[in-house]
Amino acid sequence: MMKILSVILVVWLLFSAVLSLNDGHVFAVQLHPSASADDIAERHGFDNLGNVEGVEHHYLFKLRDHPSLRNDPENFVREKADMLSSSQEVLWVEKQVARERTPRPRF
Repeated sequence: MMKILSVILVVWLLFSAVLSLNDGHVFAVQLHPSASADDIAERHGFDNLGNVEGVEHHYLFKLRDHPSLRNDPENFVREKADMLSSSQEVLWVEKQVARERTPRPRF
């Protein structure tokens, strides 16, 4: 139950940040407390955009531009996400997608 609440909180906090970053492939990443976010991002071909404010050990990683990203973006992004999630220091990874919301009509 606590894990579900943690995921919901992370997604909620990231929503506004993702809206401004939807021009690229951005991932929310939870790391082991002893892990270095910069080292992990560098090793896997991402840029560390920083810590998610108010949530410990959660970061935003943006995939660096690469020729394979232009040629076959779906497979390239999937492979990079799989490699990132298979790292021992990474506890959780989720690709962030900006969604357009429309308010309910008022009666």
